[in-house]
Amino acid sequence: MNSNNLSPNPNLFTRQDFLRILEAGTAVANYRFARQAALTWLALFPGDMAVNLFLAKSMIGEGKYPAAVATLEKLVNQDPELLETNQALAGAYHLAGSERYQQAQACVEVLKGGTGRGDKMPGWAAQLSQVRRLARRGDLSGAEKLVHQVVSQEPDLRLAAVMHLHIDKQFQEESTVYQLANLYHERWPDCLQFALYLAELKMARGDENTAVNLLHQCVSNDLIGQVAERLWGKDHRYKPLWPEGLKIDLQMGVPAEVAVKLGWNQLPQGELVEPA
Repeated sequence: MNSNNLSPNPNLFTRQDFLRILEAGTAVANYRFARQAALTWLALFPGDMAVNLFLAKSMIGEGKYPAAVATLEKLVNQDPELLETNQALAGAYHLAGSERYQQAQACVEVLKGGTGRGDKMPGWAAQLSQVRRLARRGDLSGAEKLVHQVVSQEPDLRLAAVMHLHIDKQFQEESTVYQLANLYHERWPDCLQFALYLAELKMARGDENTAVNLLHQCVSNDLIGQVAERLWGKDHRYKPLWPEGLKIDLQMGVPAEVAVKLGWNQLPQGELVEPA
């Protein structure tokens, strides 16, 4: 039994402790263990985006680049704004020799607050960086005009579309924002920002059934609600829809080097089992 686990079941871990296990596994480069553990969790909680990210990182460590890319593309499509996921995807593209690396790295530069003018960076990256600066200065009209140019030039760029909706939400009339959210959601139904904004707007219009259905879809795809919290704050009104207190009975031996990294004194014993 480890010193950080107070449960009478030495294999029962809270999500917070389980994430520490995954982090330790990747830190000591035991990618096989991290992948197996992540898959065990995801069999129970498939919509956990943070664990999916650990899964992708472990697959990169094992050289399973196509599988890692597929996982990371799904995560970035669902949440185009998360820097860490975009960085992992750019890295996976680079290792796989993909021609998509340049665009992914440009998104990273935008999210990091760079100018987007680095080596071989596309012009839209500099424009989106300027959009962010204009929005921070309160020039929402200027930001909206510039982001609309990017959306027109790069219609498949989800990050630009998300930024467009964020800006319009701050100063446009509700009917305009509703039309935009609905348009983007119809095009990219897996993107959480569009679904969440549309749910909020439908709730305000009295269409509660549709709004709740949209929110439940968001819960399924983002089990912890990281995107909702980013949009609405930690204690937003819809938070009770998201589950709490997630735990796992991890029937898998924790390798010694991982336990040492965690600072555990005693370890549950067992053989690692390759998932089907």
